[in-house]
Amino acid sequence: MNYRDFKKLLDNKAAHGAYLLHGEDEFFKEACLRSCEELIDEGARVFDLRVLHDASREDIMEACEMLPLLSPCSVVVVKGLASGADGKELAEYLGSLPETTLLFVGIKGELDSKSKLLGFFSQNGGEVLFSKPDASEAASWCMVTASRRGAVLDKATASTLVGLVGTDMVRLSNELQKAIDRVGEGGRITADIISSSAIGNIEYKVFDAINCLTSAKTADGLRALHALLGERDDQPLVIGALLSSFRRMLEGRRLMDSGLTVRAAAAKMSGKPAFNERTCNTARKYSAKSLASLIGALSLALYEERTGGSDAQESVETALAAFNW
Repeated sequence: MNYRDFKKLLDNKAAHGAYLLHGEDEFFKEACLRSCEELIDEGARVFDLRVLHDASREDIMEACEMLPLLSPCSVVVVKGLASGADGKELAEYLGSLPETTLLFVGIKGELDSKSKLLGFFSQNGGEVLFSKPDASEAASWCMVTASRRGAVLDKATASTLVGLVGTDMVRLSNELQKAIDRVGEGGRITADIISSSAIGNIEYKVFDAINCLTSAKTADGLRALHALLGERDDQPLVIGALLSSFRRMLEGRRLMDSGLTVRAAAAKMSGKPAFNERTCNTARKYSAKSLASLIGALSLALYEERTGGSDAQESVETALAAFNW
């Protein structure tokens, strides 16, 4: 099934058994995985929801055997399989998955058609393929999203936005949010606003690069930052924007580590709640320790730039390339 059919299944609470989410489009895939988590009421998630990262077969089996306590079923969300996970053995286990368990396995990229795991899900109707959206689909998403966030965006202007930005959904989402922020609650997004907003300034370009880094597009993000850092006069602004973004991520990560949900953590941060929630969702991928270490390296690079020490560009790119995105 495709993304839209799967979303309807979740919205109607009609999902059952196990599902495999794979394909090129990571944006909608990640959004659906969040929706899978929300199948369990927030107050019951500590008991009936398990979210696993880079999970082994044993991790998945243990989580799936968990009996629900406060919900009709337990939900297991898997974000990536461990490198040694055996697809054939996992598929054999899934044939006897408890009826009280809902399992969602998210894989970055698209699985090979010869995969035993893919074969199991295909035969059992649990394969969800996330293909890259075309221009028409991307424009429709922009219109619906703008409406939900309190702005007016007509079809022609949405098509203009997609024409300027392309169908990379992470970047498109960022550019749409910039336009929404500019017009405010109840405002109309016009072609002029789209054109000026989509060009962006250094801060927005850095923000786009960070989104590439945190969305499994490390090479694209590093290339974009390399181009920005190549302009010597802009280096302090670029490094400063990097520091600001990662400090906000660290703030969100620490708030969540204290026991707060994403929404509660976002509410405690300054700025727009919607932007804070996106920051916190991204921060969930990384530990507070790793983010603090990266911030330290970038702070040193900014100090070096200001004091005329060693090459700041090399220090920044080394720190970013070494980080486990």
